[in-house]
Amino acid sequence: LSFGYVLPREGEVFSPRTQGALIRVYRVLSIWAYVSLVVAIVDASVAINSLAENAHAPAVSVADLIASEYQLPWVAMNVNFLFGLCSVFVLVALRALMTWGSDEARMAAGSCAAALLFALSIGLLASKAGTLVALFAALAERVLVRMTGDVSVLERSAKMTLAFLFVLGLSAWFAARPRFQEMKTAAAVMQSADAPVASSSSGRVAVWRSSAELLWHNPFGVGTGDVTDELVRIYRRDGVGYAEDRKLNSHNQWLQAGVAFGWPGVLVFSLILWLWLAGSWRKRNVLGLLCGMVVLMHASVESVLEAQRGVVFILWMWVSVCADVTPAPEGQR
Repeated sequence: LSFGYVLPREGEVFSPRTQGALIRVYRVLSIWAYVSLVVAIVDASVAINSLAENAHAPAVSVADLIASEYQLPWVAMNVNFLFGLCSVFVLVALRALMTWGSDEARMAAGSCAAALLFALSIGLLASKAGTLVALFAALAERVLVRMTGDVSVLERSAKMTLAFLFVLGLSAWFAARPRFQEMKTAAAVMQSADAPVASSSSGRVAVWRSSAELLWHNPFGVGTGDVTDELVRIYRRDGVGYAEDRKLNSHNQWLQAGVAFGWPGVLVFSLILWLWLAGSWRKRNVLGLLCGMVVLMHASVESVLEAQRGVVFILWMWVSVCADVTPAPEGQR
């Protein structure tokens, strides 16, 4: 990206002064990206060699060892890696801007850069659900556009989708690999109630089991004010200290509604999602379908309506993508 392509001639798209300035910025960023990534590799290599060759005092964990012995190389490697990666994203946007220059190209360049930075941010959040849902949405968008024929949605090229998935996977591997590895503990808890619960994945399985028990014995719920107390009581009885200490909620919106309001709560929440998805499908609204699926998938592993920010965001998203109930005329799409 930095040196393998011929840049547009000065004055080819913009005025000579503007084009010259953009080209100079492009060249500086090229060098910046290259040097930053080389420095990140060198920092990592030096730290690995030092770790292999030097004796260190016993540490409680890898994080403790890094904090006590390798804090500076760790920070330097991460900062340079991110600087280099973000510089590459800007290079892509600048090339598109200098090559095309039209309003459509500028929008495409901004969309590409935003999508890649968004993929990077999701991966660096180290959220298992966020990464998997983003992976699903990127692939589902292409399928839904073809199924619905919604021409109002600007379908991304296959290359853009692949670039998004690559950056998402790279950043998730870099930041969230331990989080995905801990999913093995969830399988152990599913197979045996006596398996230790010491991670978010295994903790979810434990709280789902406790919430399902409460729903079974309380078909009309325990009331909104007693949900936490009742769940903690079950955690304490079953010896699930991980969940008891953190006073975890149900981490599933259906179970959360069921514990609070019983089966009527489960049915009402299911009906809301059904109306959302069915209405979006009837109007061939791809964004409405995607947003509904994202909420559905997150609601399976989080109590998304238990926090004010979750309620506000989901309602805003619902209104923004589903409010237009009248299809636009063919010529205005």
